[in-house]
Amino acid sequence: MAMKIVRQVLNDLQQKRFVGREKELAVMLQELCGINDDWCLLHIHGPGGIGKSALLRAFQRTAQERLILYVDGRSFLYPTHFIEAIRIQLSEAGFSRTDTADESRIGEAEAELLNGIADRCRGIVLLLDSMDRWGTVEPWLREKWLPLLTVRVKVCTAGRYPLDEGMLSATEWCGVYRNIRLNPFNRREIERYTIACGIADPEMSYSIESFSGGIPLALSLACEKVIMHGARSFLEGGQTQAIIASMDRALFQDGKMPTPFKRLLSAASLLWRFDQDMLQWILGEDVPADTFNDFCNLPYVKRFQQGGYGILNAVRKWTNAEMEQRSPETHARYKQRAIGAIERRWMNTAPGNEERKQKLRLEKVFLLSDDFMKGFYFSGDRPNFEIRAASQEHLSILAELFHPYYLSFPPFMSDDTEQIALIDDLWEAEPSSFRVVYCEDKVAGVFTFVPIHEKTRPLFAENCVYSAYIKETPPDDKDYLVWILGVQREYEPEFSSATVQDLLARQITGKRVTVLTPLEGPVESICRLGFERISWADYKSPGGLLWKAARIDLRRDDYFYRIPNVDSNEQSTILPEARVQLVKQMLERYHGLNRESSLLETVGRLIHGRHDQSNEALSAHIGNRIAKILKEWTDGKSQEQMQERILRLFYIERIGSHENVASRLGLPMSTYYRYLKKAFSRLAEELFPFSSLPFV
Repeated sequence: MAMKIVRQVLNDLQQKRFVGREKELAVMLQELCGINDDWCLLHIHGPGGIGKSALLRAFQRTAQERLILYVDGRSFLYPTHFIEAIRIQLSEAGFSRTDTADESRIGEAEAELLNGIADRCRGIVLLLDSMDRWGTVEPWLREKWLPLLTVRVKVCTAGRYPLDEGMLSATEWCGVYRNIRLNPFNRREIERYTIACGIADPEMSYSIESFSGGIPLALSLACEKVIMHGARSFLEGGQTQAIIASMDRALFQDGKMPTPFKRLLSAASLLWRFDQDMLQWILGEDVPADTFNDFCNLPYVKRFQQGGYGILNAVRKWTNAEMEQRSPETHARYKQRAIGAIERRWMNTAPGNEERKQKLRLEKVFLLSDDFMKGFYFSGDRPNFEIRAASQEHLSILAELFHPYYLSFPPFMSDDTEQIALIDDLWEAEPSSFRVVYCEDKVAGVFTFVPIHEKTRPLFAENCVYSAYIKETPPDDKDYLVWILGVQREYEPEFSSATVQDLLARQITGKRVTVLTPLEGPVESICRLGFERISWADYKSPGGLLWKAARIDLRRDDYFYRIPNVDSNEQSTILPEARVQLVKQMLERYHGLNRESSLLETVGRLIHGRHDQSNEALSAHIGNRIAKILKEWTDGKSQEQMQERILRLFYIERIGSHENVASRLGLPMSTYYRYLKKAFSRLAEELFPFSSLPFV
């Protein structure tokens, strides 16, 4: 057996890591591999890093029985460059080179040769990549050369931008082209990719998903950094800036973005949905219509079906974070102007225009949300999600999908409270509680929004999770409960986006709504957006799963007015990531905290009644508080005990390196760092709670 060459090894690895795009591949196989006289110019488009070239290469591997010529023209300047590339491809495929003496007839001989080959081989496929960089070659190709081919020569192009439908529809190309946009990967595809890379830990996969936004290049780079530098380096942000720099070059054509577009992108990155007027208001200047239109045609800008535009989720996140770090004053000024613009529109909205009010509620929610909320509940990069009433056949789908959904989010623990045992009884008592989300007539998932009345109250009163909530909540016909859900993984995060947006924009209006969830993140996020933390309704299961509760009462108020323009206290302006960073800094300086004036000044502003204390008093208070919290963990579940031992041994007793502590505790390093990360988050939440309770 012949030994593999390195090229084969690389191709095998590329094939192993190629995931998703089944729908697009099916279209390409149907359109490009037929032997009939149907002909259509396929065009794959999307921003840099979205996987256009990978898709073309995957088609090559899938359709190996076809003669396929692949041409990447990112360095083409003139038609002769393209023709030379075609000659090289033909030569490598075993066909004689052609030469054209008459420059006025350039490409005709090559077109004739391709036609002859296609006739003999029952078809040939041309894959033309990076079309957005072909310059003047692209119109020559479309107007002069492609019309010379027979219908047996199938053509697929790829580039950042869609083919201009307005221009093509007015020419002879009308009806013989098709734009195919590539979207970011969904959760199932991300998991398949990370597993193919050897990363099976659900927490690591979750972190990679949160960072990459499903953009294949960012996903690939993130996995590469984890493999090369370890999970800890990635989780602590040590590699993210390098990845963002690479993505910046891929998205913005090596950073060559016009200055007006940079400013528009900075302003737009604050918003879920924008239009020309909104960007003008934020920037404080006129934006010419042609500049705005050109900006909206950029490949990382998406058009909403309901009107307006948005930035691709991951691009928005990276751009917004970069602006906040580079120019915090500009970021704060833009944000305040955006709040003013949204409120101005609300005041000018007719009382009966509920559709416009729903949009404005969501726009305000997004603007004031943290990264968790934006990343998972406003990341719908795919359209066509529709919410309908459920039928009884959907109950089994909910029961089947409930556990896998909760295992895909922190704390990655299975429910041990038997929630699915209530499904059938709840259907009998109140079938309207169940809603189904469809994507193009396929069930994406099922969720529940339960009216609490004389038939449903007894069901939840008997359940361990909800008994305290029911006991302390007097009956009211406006009471509702957000209960369990289940989702097909290939439809996330759009499913969560659709359900949460429907809830916040429409369903909670005029009601008192309670949320109880074991997932880490949602309760903290909504408590920054007008919900009240009701810790008396929390429940900790025998297995250690903590269900957290929050509530909002809108029986006499509109939710728009309950979304705080400025957080109710300075503490809540610190995002979860910043709270964790403060905790890490305090632990690292635990034995000399009284000498860290700058750090103590920051922490002191977050502690009710402590901002004017001396360094000695404040550091002693913090040390005592940390010691008390860690002591409480020693009486908790095994996970809490392990988290306490890690923090105590490394930061307080200082027995040595992280490797030494992990060895002392008998933990693999990946497990050790997972516990360490959870310990930071838990300690941050207890030191700086999201509720308005003072830190005492």
